[in-house]
Amino acid sequence: MWKYDGLTYPDVGAEMLKHKKLGPILRAHMKAQLMAENYMFIDAMGANMKTKTIYDRFIDTSSAEAVNISHTMREPMIRAAEIGDFSSPIWVKSLKPVYREVNKLIATNIFPSTLVKNKAFRAYHNSRKWKNKANLINKYKLRKETKKVAKILDMELTADNFEIIAEAAAALEYEPKSALKPITLIANSSKKKQSANSVKAAIRKSFG
Repeated sequence: MWKYDGLTYPDVGAEMLKHKKLGPILRAHMKAQLMAENYMFIDAMGANMKTKTIYDRFIDTSSAEAVNISHTMREPMIRAAEIGDFSSPIWVKSLKPVYREVNKLIATNIFPSTLVKNKAFRAYHNSRKWKNKANLINKYKLRKETKKVAKILDMELTADNFEIIAEAAAALEYEPKSALKPITLIANSSKKKQSANSVKAAIRKSFG
């Protein structure tokens, strides 16, 4: 498991591929990175695909979907396949380390720090953060930038105004569609007439 922005996520690899929301995101990311054979192999193993099919698709070196494993790891399966033996215990013994190796390859090539830049991942992450909206707004309310925005927009330094600013700042970061209402309230609360755009600009400039 790993953490990002206060939230916990499953390890990149087989664990994440099983996740209902993150699995498709990781698959799409791996496909774009030309690593699709790795998640297809993990999926095939999880679906108990026939041994011969797994060999033909992922172990046979002539396959376009062959996974990147060593010759030493591949050799016992090649020998068994050459004599048409797809039922001996050699397959269970051989495929388990292949599974571990492929899972390791995924984790080695896709760092969480790379995944958090993925647009689909960020959208999912932001939706998770926004579900705990009250706590998120509370944290923004305590930030020094909130008071700074109030001063820039010539608003009274009250708890109510700080909360509206905090809600607008959090919404702009995690759920932009929800930012219109607090931004409108801020514009109306300012002693000087402010437009929605000037309010938004002040918040973005202050919170970075």
